[in-house]
Amino acid sequence: MNGTLDVLAALQARLVSSTGANVSSSNVAWPGKEFIPGTTNWYRVTFTPTEQPVLAAVANASPVRYVGVFQIDVFYPKQNYGDGTIRTEAERIVTFYKTGTIIIYNGKQIYIDSASAGKTDEEETWLHVPIKIWWRADI
Repeated sequence: MNGTLDVLAALQARLVSSTGANVSSSNVAWPGKEFIPGTTNWYRVTFTPTEQPVLAAVANASPVRYVGVFQIDVFYPKQNYGDGTIRTEAERIVTFYKTGTIIIYNGKQIYIDSASAGKTDEEETWLHVPIKIWWRADI
């Protein structure tokens, strides 16, 4: 998937940047890297790009439209206080990927089509809120 690595890098950078969501990189479970959650909140990212066919385009034409989902999973320890704190954090992160946002990275424009926080799930020791960010880029 030519060029989607720049999309991934742009979306990840926005998560940890001080001008973005400002999440500590050490609290993120990055794909392919060892991560052991501590006892405080942590995050997991998943990147799923898909190539969209360009209708009425000549074979091997450029650019090619890619769309995908960048998911940020927010985890907070279950402490019998409800889900207000984790939902506040999830909604705070969503504001940095709001609909209509354009992220420019290495000359590529990544358009955010929508972003939202899902329902709070309860796991054994964690509360979990998934954030789905739908993006598109012509690469």
